[in-house]
Amino acid sequence: MSKKIKIGFIIQKHLTAAVCDAETKKIDWSDFFIFIVTPFVLSGLFYWLEISDKSGLINLLMSVSSIFAGLLLNLLVLVYDQNKRVQEKLTALNVECTASPNLEATSLAELMREPTKVVKTSALYAHYARHAQLLSELLSSISYAILISLFSIVTGIVSYLLKDKYSALSVAGKQVDIDYKVALISVSIFFSLNLLLTVLMIVKRVYKLISSPG
Repeated sequence: MSKKIKIGFIIQKHLTAAVCDAETKKIDWSDFFIFIVTPFVLSGLFYWLEISDKSGLINLLMSVSSIFAGLLLNLLVLVYDQNKRVQEKLTALNVECTASPNLEATSLAELMREPTKVVKTSALYAHYARHAQLLSELLSSISYAILISLFSIVTGIVSYLLKDKYSALSVAGKQVDIDYKVALISVSIFFSLNLLLTVLMIVKRVYKLISSPG
């Protein structure tokens, strides 16, 4: 695959932010169940029930995904601009504070001792550092949501083009009938559920950023 369209790092960063604890970086199993297991179970249930596209479900999912893709692209630009501003503030704060000369020094070495760094431990620096972390997670989550929207649209188009019939597939010497149309609809639903959960996470983090002072 061309390096210009490799997207694995975006998916990895989003999943880390979604299912891992922000402080310990360990998997939060409740988040893992919500973001990973739930979409698989519901889309699998959809396929098992063999629900066909009788009510224009694919058209609906494609329309919703297209709308979200456009809105999220605009939000991505805004978050990028905000992230750039926060990084500039961190750069300005990330300066060594020169300590006052030690007038009680008893040697030249003690007098020339490296000044202590106090800025990085300040409440303001910690605030902007947390702000930058949230923005970084937002960037990966928004990018992931855009990719999921595109995947949902593509699977919907392919499903729409397929004929309504089963196809035989040989598994371990046995013939297994698979309805590829329903399977692709289930995949599109899986992507749509992922999109829904990711958008909820984005909304919460955007609210935290807006409600945070400074």
